[in-house]
Amino acid sequence: MEVHSRVSNDLCSPADLAYLPGNPFTEAEVDAAVIALQGAFGWHIAPEEDVTQQFTVQPMTQVLYLPTKHLVSVSAVRVDGAELATTDYGVIHESARLVKISGWWPTGYDNIEVDYTHGFEECPKDLLMVIAEAAAIGRRDQAIQPYRLAFDQYEEGLPRRYSLRYIPGIV
Repeated sequence: MEVHSRVSNDLCSPADLAYLPGNPFTEAEVDAAVIALQGAFGWHIAPEEDVTQQFTVQPMTQVLYLPTKHLVSVSAVRVDGAELATTDYGVIHESARLVKISGWWPTGYDNIEVDYTHGFEECPKDLLMVIAEAAAIGRRDQAIQPYRLAFDQYEEGLPRRYSLRYIPGIV
């Protein structure tokens, strides 16, 4: 799975956090918190972006999992460069999966290519508090990783809703 690594922050700005405890935040504090959060969650979260992803498929694979928690659309699927008809696969938006309608996806190394759009239009409001806290923690103690937050103090399911990765303590 390809993991996005960002060198800039497109998720939110200090102005988005102006009403939260710890403000005012500098651009650098917010950037560090956002980049750490995106790294912890394994994807960019927002804004929407178009991606072309290659997949290496194991034998007898019927489902491809797209690395996102918010799939907007799938515009094309190619196998060895040839575009498939939309009747050859199904898209399950809620879980970001592509299902081969009949049979299996052909095995091979990077032989399947998917063009899709994913991400939220803007930063989900329930993540702003997490970003503000990470920025404040980063400001107070540069030795602490900003994303090492106690997720249990936030709304139940928040990490599950946004993270592609396992977070200890979250089932």
